[in-house]
Amino acid sequence: MISCFQLARRKTRYFDNSLVHLTKHRVLQALLVLTAADLGAELASQVFSKVATSILMENHLPSTRYLSEWILARLLLRNWDILKEEFERFYREASTTRLTCISSFLGVRAQVP
Repeated sequence: MISCFQLARRKTRYFDNSLVHLTKHRVLQALLVLTAADLGAELASQVFSKVATSILMENHLPSTRYLSEWILARLLLRNWDILKEEFERFYREASTTRLTCISSFLGVRAQVP
């Protein structure tokens, strides 16, 4: 998982069907499937942090952004009490560093009661 995010960081822009996009897309698909299981508090927090940081720092194609948002929403639904402060921290950081990500965080928050 970490190597996929590091791979995308090296290349700031990638295109549909590029190796970087396909690799990141497959990893995010696998993470989305894995979040259906109970990951435990520590692993859920680590995955949440990596995916939220990825949304905050990288330019995404829509397909990978949607998968990332779904992962965050699913983790928040299962672990709201644990991840609430972390989500709010990422939201505040997005509002100061990268305004274009706020829509992603708002979309995630709208899915959590």
